[in-house]
Amino acid sequence: MTFGIDTESAQDATTQLQPCEGKATAAHDEQDLWAAMDVSGWKDTISKNSDTIFGRLYGDTLTFIERQIEQGSHDVVVEIGCGTGEIIGSLAGVHIPRIGIDINPGFIDDCKATYGDSVGWHVADATRLQEWWCEAGFDKFKRPLILCVNNTIMIMPECIRGLVVQSMIDVAGTEGRCLMSFWSGNHFKLGVEGYYAKNPSLCGEFDPTSPDHVDHSNRILTTPSGYSSRWLLGEEVAEFFKSSTSATVPFNGTEAEVPRQIDPSNGALEVGLGIFAHFKST
Repeated sequence: MTFGIDTESAQDATTQLQPCEGKATAAHDEQDLWAAMDVSGWKDTISKNSDTIFGRLYGDTLTFIERQIEQGSHDVVVEIGCGTGEIIGSLAGVHIPRIGIDINPGFIDDCKATYGDSVGWHVADATRLQEWWCEAGFDKFKRPLILCVNNTIMIMPECIRGLVVQSMIDVAGTEGRCLMSFWSGNHFKLGVEGYYAKNPSLCGEFDPTSPDHVDHSNRILTTPSGYSSRWLLGEEVAEFFKSSTSATVPFNGTEAEVPRQIDPSNGALEVGLGIFAHFKST
């Protein structure tokens, strides 16, 4: 790959991947792509877009997490697919342990260099989350808040998404909760033109006018490099949970800003560019 992919790291990282049954071994499989993504290519997109619509989305995400922690009596917060740590590393005012995991060793090394040991950083496969959680001794935490934010779940291969979410639910247990955010399909066109097309180091070059690359009807971007992302509408988020997990997560509509009080029952809420789903097993 030619857009920020470290092929040497790919050989090491992909040994940890949970393959999809019956899936062809494609050269540009999304799971392999993220396991081998070069740190500088990813961070470049973050720094260049910190003051854009995605900067505001990150702000909403941090606010939602902080309010969930304040109201949830959690004893640890864990981010699945933490990347280079911009979310979990920025929760410096949170007075409970923080853990970030990612399948990409380069990302985790960068997190350690940037944020130090204020967060526990780990290379781990989210499809084996519960197994890893127990082996690492983290099952001592009884009220975890498990995060998977900024549409991370929708850039994972479709065949493992339900497994990852169910693993989050299982780790959260009866006293913990999960928080997942999706990029709202109502803003897909804005994302394609205002972000993806301007950041080939993230997803590779593509033609925004080509239906082979951009499916506006279903809000799916698929670039020639193999990068793929889908943006859901609110009711589709509810259906995603219904069809692939043990959780029922109804869509509760749209708010102008993150609410002061987070509804303790399962639900999904659209705020700005994101759809935030908070849930546990039902």
